[in-house]
Amino acid sequence: MKINDVTLVELALALSSERKRQKLSREDAAAVCGVSTSFIRDAESNPENCSLGKLAKFVNGLGLSLEVSGLEVAQSGLPKADRGLGLTPPAKTTPRGLIAAAMGLHQADFGVPDSQLVGRTKGGLPDLVQQKLSQPNSELGLAALVAQRGIKNKSKGESS
Repeated sequence: MKINDVTLVELALALSSERKRQKLSREDAAAVCGVSTSFIRDAESNPENCSLGKLAKFVNGLGLSLEVSGLEVAQSGLPKADRGLGLTPPAKTTPRGLIAAAMGLHQADFGVPDSQLVGRTKGGLPDLVQQKLSQPNSELGLAALVAQRGIKNKSKGESS
């Protein structure tokens, strides 16, 4: 992908005109897009010195999108230029994450495969509280729960 000076000038004009069309000041646009006011100024005047990540934030914050054309994707999901470079496609996540499954939702995306998520189905504080609720006439404080499990309090002088 090659970005030339003409493309950057068009991008700067498009960003500026879209911000003005939405009647946003640079300060308002910066707040909405999660970038600084000086970045908005730079992107609208000379985007060649701006980072691509921040430009993407600015573009998305204005409700626009970027398109990369001419990039062929092989069956492996990697662009042809990336094959043989040791790159692998991102791991796929299942449509149900742990939280989504617990809440009965249909989809959750944590940005990592479900196999890397830590399950908290047994032994956590909710289980301790649930155990205490099932045992009437007992204290429900956190200290009582910890004491029941036999966790000892270490003083500052003790070593493990």
